[in-house]
Amino acid sequence: MEKTITGLDFNPVSLQLAAAQLTAGNTDVTYRNMGLHRMPYGATDDNANVVRAGSLELLGQRRVIGMGDEFDLDDREVASERLQMGQADPTLEDVVGGVLGARVVIVNPPFTNREKMGEKFSKGIRRRLRERVDGLERALVQSDPELDGFSDKKSIGPPFVALADKSL
Repeated sequence: MEKTITGLDFNPVSLQLAAAQLTAGNTDVTYRNMGLHRMPYGATDDNANVVRAGSLELLGQRRVIGMGDEFDLDDREVASERLQMGQADPTLEDVVGGVLGARVVIVNPPFTNREKMGEKFSKGIRRRLRERVDGLERALVQSDPELDGFSDKKSIGPPFVALADKSL
């Protein structure tokens, strides 16, 4: 069971609660052995000008959206933090492999107005976070033109739905 669940979120508490719910009643499961990954969100520690959009960063991965080498949204620089003691943090490419191997995708997209995205950050970081999501959405539409017009600038939910579809 531990090897079949891959969880992604920027909030470690939400991630652990979801894993606990999915394995409720199974006393043989050690959720620390699951592929739970805290995704980068907001400004990176090494460069305040670089922001990451949590699980939506998967839309910047060539293997997820099916783009060729001409596509570049810093996909090699993104790393997740595995919520497991005693192991080095895997890169986002390890998370991509787990997601692309999924047979079921459960998504709980945020029901947040896009303007409120990243409220805990400064105004400048919030602006760059929205720009990052806009860039990821453009790459998504470039890889799948049928998604043009699917998202709107008011809700952050639609890119998560598109991500779930791409993961499947």
